[in-house]
Amino acid sequence: MKEKIPILIFCFLFIISATSVIARPVKSVDVLLTPTEYGKPSKIIPIATNKPELPEVRPIPKRTHKSGGGPGPSPFPVDMVLAYDNGTELSSLGGLASGFHLGVWFKSPSACTLLAIYYYFAAGGAVTYYVSDPADSIDFENDYEEYHGGVNPGPSPIETYLHPEVSATAPDGWDTLDITSMPDVAKNVFYAAYIMDDGASSPIIDAGVSPPYHTIMQRTAGGGGPFGWYSSWHHVYIRALVRMYENPPPGIDSYDKLPNTYLTTGREVTATLSDLGIPLDSTGVTEAWLHYSIDGGAYDSLSMTIISGDPSLGVWKAILPAINVGQTMEYYINCFDMQGLENLPAMVPASYTIKEKTGDILFVNDDYYGSPYSYDVISDVIPTADWWDIPSDGSPDNSVLNAGYNIIIWNSWEYSGASFADAQSLIEDYLDGGGNLLVSAMDIPAGEFGYSWGDFTTEPGEFLYDYFGIRGGTDDFANPDAPSVYFGRTGDEITAVFNEDWPITSLPYYFVGTGYNYAGKFDEPVDTTQWKGILYDEWGYCSAFRFEQPGVYKVVWLFFPFAYIYDYQSPYDPEIQQQQELIGRILNWFNNTPAPALLGLTRYYTTVTPGPYPVSITVTNFVDSLLSVDLIVSANGVEDTIPMTETKSGVEYSASIPAYPSETDIFYHVEAMDSDSMISSSVTYNFWFLVPTANVLYVNEAGDPQLDYMDVLDSLSISGGYDVYDPAVQGIPDTTVLPSYATLIWNGDWGYGTVLTKESDGNVLYDYMLGGGNIFFNSDEILGLWDGWANVAYEPGEFPYDVLKVTYIYNDICYDSVYGITGDPITDGIIAEMTFPVTNWNDEVDIDTTAVSIFTDAAVTTCRGVRWSDSLNKVVFLPFMYVALPKSDQITVLGNVLTWFGTTFKFSSDDKGINIPKVFALSQNRPNPFNVRTNIFYSIPKKANVSLKIYNSAGQLIRTLVNGVEEPGYKTVFWDGLDRNRERVAQGVYFYRLSAGNFRTTKKLLVLR
Repeated sequence: MKEKIPILIFCFLFIISATSVIARPVKSVDVLLTPTEYGKPSKIIPIATNKPELPEVRPIPKRTHKSGGGPGPSPFPVDMVLAYDNGTELSSLGGLASGFHLGVWFKSPSACTLLAIYYYFAAGGAVTYYVSDPADSIDFENDYEEYHGGVNPGPSPIETYLHPEVSATAPDGWDTLDITSMPDVAKNVFYAAYIMDDGASSPIIDAGVSPPYHTIMQRTAGGGGPFGWYSSWHHVYIRALVRMYENPPPGIDSYDKLPNTYLTTGREVTATLSDLGIPLDSTGVTEAWLHYSIDGGAYDSLSMTIISGDPSLGVWKAILPAINVGQTMEYYINCFDMQGLENLPAMVPASYTIKEKTGDILFVNDDYYGSPYSYDVISDVIPTADWWDIPSDGSPDNSVLNAGYNIIIWNSWEYSGASFADAQSLIEDYLDGGGNLLVSAMDIPAGEFGYSWGDFTTEPGEFLYDYFGIRGGTDDFANPDAPSVYFGRTGDEITAVFNEDWPITSLPYYFVGTGYNYAGKFDEPVDTTQWKGILYDEWGYCSAFRFEQPGVYKVVWLFFPFAYIYDYQSPYDPEIQQQQELIGRILNWFNNTPAPALLGLTRYYTTVTPGPYPVSITVTNFVDSLLSVDLIVSANGVEDTIPMTETKSGVEYSASIPAYPSETDIFYHVEAMDSDSMISSSVTYNFWFLVPTANVLYVNEAGDPQLDYMDVLDSLSISGGYDVYDPAVQGIPDTTVLPSYATLIWNGDWGYGTVLTKESDGNVLYDYMLGGGNIFFNSDEILGLWDGWANVAYEPGEFPYDVLKVTYIYNDICYDSVYGITGDPITDGIIAEMTFPVTNWNDEVDIDTTAVSIFTDAAVTTCRGVRWSDSLNKVVFLPFMYVALPKSDQITVLGNVLTWFGTTFKFSSDDKGINIPKVFALSQNRPNPFNVRTNIFYSIPKKANVSLKIYNSAGQLIRTLVNGVEEPGYKTVFWDGLDRNRERVAQGVYFYRLSAGNFRTTKKLLVLR
């Protein structure tokens, strides 16, 4: 199945009429509103604190499409409608304040006069229409920041008026502004807009478009950001009627956007191409080309041939070559007219990917499903199911639906249109071939098959009657503002468990509040031999049934979305076990019982708290009894199986991870086996039990081994030594780890994988600061990472502000020198030129008045380092690459920092040299054992030819880590567990051998997988 995509820009009027939305009268409902203040919750729809953020716009269900014809045809052959909307994605934008300007800038493909402007509204109201001639100096593609977060307004698009402001009352649907003066706009840009006079109107939009953004809107004062003009990716439906007097280029009116598929054969692409010549005897497309690229490679071209129509308006085709599973085909079309003009604008490339069947169950989704909208029961109960997401994959074709699946689960609320109805013939073939089908949807009868909203009746010969036994029902039977409660049928093998003590409660799309419960009911047939109702509301009306064509297929149909079954006692929280039970029992009726579902495994993070560590998990079993539930623990590579005890009948199981006497790397998961010997495994978690041995903790988040400065720490000979923590290996520390140390040294240079967060809440360094301590933090990239390296201000509640006392960051200034502040206890007398082992991304900052600058530029006008203190804390932050300082300055700065902290060490900062080791030595790697990465430490007392190599237990060389001449010093190198071919090595014992001059030594390490 392929989708025909209309390209409305430069389309002829009769094309526009054919592709306009709106066919039949439909009822209206409220649409969702965007927040009236930027970044704040909607004033119309409240947001519960435990729900996902309200989306700005939602596609309007088919029920809300307005009636009316849209821009009508013109008797003049040289008239054209200019439009940049896609004509198919109907969404509504509302909640905007009175005085808001919304408009679209147009540029005709050829010289023309302006005849009319068309506006399309979901809800009308008092408006003021106008058309302007903007200043020629405006670059509409680059002069406007996008409205969502834009803070620097662009120029006004109003220089003079092509049509003066006119007050009007906009209707629901299309409205026309006739431009009686018919101004000559040639090929210049013009801007058609309206002002919201009462703040009540709501335009139809395309919810998300790609640049260039043709919608320009003026944010009013108090509208959630600085007043002024901004572009928007919400494209407003405004179109322009023009009359051309010069030859326009040809147009691509529509083309096939092929969906993803399982087919590996060549695929046909067709396109409708049109051309209007001026003069008329020059009309016609003369050639068309299909250009394609496989997996991002070079483009090749295919000549297209006309298969119907004529060169003025015809359908052209070409066949793309075959590709393999996993490959992606990208393609676009261009064409030329008799005068040699090429279509404008260039077509945005389309693409598809070849997927493959991997399981026995297919989940087809065309709804708001999964994070952040709902609980994803499919992944938990059927982890091996193949997914087909229609908004991203396109409509499934025959190669998908009839690939041999035993079960298809179809979850829909018309997100992408009538996907279920469009696949009718394919679904018929699937069911006739013995497939089983679960349908969960609210609006299929009326929204897709055209039955009445409200009561409807089917007839023999119709798809719903013949294949599903549906005789009629009521679409939108439920109260849209209240949850529906359903009770299972007594004795039914699927739903009997959902009795009066445990009924199902459903509130569709509860993440945006009430108003969207359009669940329906089915009329029960007289003969219930094949058709049986299975779920009923409190008044006894049926909202779900099962239907069996004996020996051929089985169907279960839910007239509500199973993803929005929630906990009646805790609204907006999903009722996870009910969803699992429902899906599992349906699969069992289809003779495809799933393995037990495991959910909610207790998670531990790296800790200094000694065990044991209690673990619990929820186990949902389907029909079969459980034979075992076991906790599998691996401690430093030694695995143990611990039977779990049932603590809540048939639901919850518990056991404990044992206590360990010394530092331990712990992996754990749960396995459950049912009476059919089907085994499920939970997610595997990893944490460390640590035993602090010092008062100083060095946390190394540096993104490159060259940025590590453990040699500086070693040279300082800190009293009591220091411990090392690597978040890439040991994960996020819990609340016990950092407070075990009086001083933290956090190396965050190039820290792209940081465990820190921009928000203070949940940030481990913020939590540490609240308890009091010393923090030395250096990072040139972490702050930029959080905001895409934009220059931004910080405020209370954010880590840079609360912990570092940074109020603003200037990202990637890339300076190469720093100047200490005279008299500062840390940087007095330091003037340092930097040498960078990796790319320089140094930053500058503005700081709070409670902090002091410790590094600056030569003119003492910027801040390149900061410190602050109070009764509980002393904090130093350097926003530059620390190891780029000369080594002597690294030692001086860190030594002075430790002195300011009150941490003692033996090395004097007056000695500008590195502490040179006296002997060759190889230390034990840390961590050991390891899973992802380990550090290996060695010392070189004099310049030598050094090699450090990894061998397996058979003595075979696995990897060379060091091979060359090295200067004396304390050295660190890391191994990422990869061999010479960059493949992960297997779990087991390995050896690392250091050769330096005449020195040779070998140590053992352990890799865990």
